[in-house]
Amino acid sequence: MLRKINKVFKHHKLGRVDKAVKLKGGRVNPVYIVNSKYVIKFDALKRGFDKENYVLNRFKNMPLAKVMAYDASRKVVPEEYIVQTKLQGKNLSFIWPSLKESEREKIFKNLIKILKKFHKKNYGFYGDFQLKKKQQTKWSDFYARHFKKAIGLAQETKLIDKELFGLIKSFYNLNQKFLDQPKIKACFCHNDLHFANILVEKGKITGILDFDLSLAAPIDFEFEILTCFLKQPDFFVADELKKKYTKPLSSCYRWLRENYKELYEIPNIKERMSLYSIAGDMEMLWLCDKFGYGQRVKNVILTRLEETLQGNYWL
Repeated sequence: MLRKINKVFKHHKLGRVDKAVKLKGGRVNPVYIVNSKYVIKFDALKRGFDKENYVLNRFKNMPLAKVMAYDASRKVVPEEYIVQTKLQGKNLSFIWPSLKESEREKIFKNLIKILKKFHKKNYGFYGDFQLKKKQQTKWSDFYARHFKKAIGLAQETKLIDKELFGLIKSFYNLNQKFLDQPKIKACFCHNDLHFANILVEKGKITGILDFDLSLAAPIDFEFEILTCFLKQPDFFVADELKKKYTKPLSSCYRWLRENYKELYEIPNIKERMSLYSIAGDMEMLWLCDKFGYGQRVKNVILTRLEETLQGNYWL
């Protein structure tokens, strides 16, 4: 691997490679820290880094990595790759349990400010930034595909019976009319924002990571995964942290309400977020087997799903 990384760095004139350390994890693609200064990712699953390259080159004065090299030709090495600057800071999911409440509030407010900057970027479509076949002019049309896919994943798990699927489809049919709001523009959404994708140093956010799921969507869609994380954080954090995240992060809900008031002013916000939550929970049930989660976690998700269907979505 060192020879391959050397070849990439030589091709882009990034200097000699003295040290390359593989990061732990890497569920998707192998990632290496090079010379304690750069990060290189290789596209082992052939999903591409074009979206990440697109995003990182479009936001300035933000805590994002800088792209030093990107090549999808597979001529330099057999895989597509991207080289970025290494961001400073520690993963927020690791340090959050030891922080004081005042420190947590400061960081969360910092996160809201960053999100508001992302959300200022508007688009004339919903969906993928570059692939037109994955774009829709109406949010309801885009979301119909998303919801259908979530049902398909849930059906694979065999955890939801026919009666519950009937309730899910009825709930969707009843509330889909609330999805299209003329005054809500499509904006940039990270769409996978939880503490494991945030770096912090000296009480300030120094890095936002992982843009694989980012898309053009209404601002409230941004908060589906974030609020799901706040409700069930142990699903998202590393195994060694699960015992430190056994309760919902209730304070964050208050800070969100206080600092992103525009979100709660969206017409029919509860119905819209309920639809997002139901689809998200169906996807999480599917991921349980992929990530090795047992019946306890599945039961928590199923209970939350049923509560949402009963009109008890917690926002």
